[in-house]
Amino acid sequence: MEPATGIGFWELTVLMIVIALFPVIVWAYVRLARREEREMLERFREEYGEYRRRVPMFFPRRGEWRRLLDETRASSGERL
Repeated sequence: MEPATGIGFWELTVLMIVIALFPVIVWAYVRLARREEREMLERFREEYGEYRRRVPMFFPRRGEWRRLLDETRASSGERL
């Protein structure tokens, strides 16, 4: 077997492991985020509850990207 073929098989094996573990990693991350959220609610009560109602857990709400980009540009002094 050529060395390049062996490297290719090794890379394919690593890729398959990563693909197989991706859902497990996402699941673990979501569990961790929810546990941290409970801890924040216990610690900061209503303040965090209000924050949680305004801010999504992982990704900005649809349509919020433009506003976030505009705010970032404005705060950094960037001009279009």
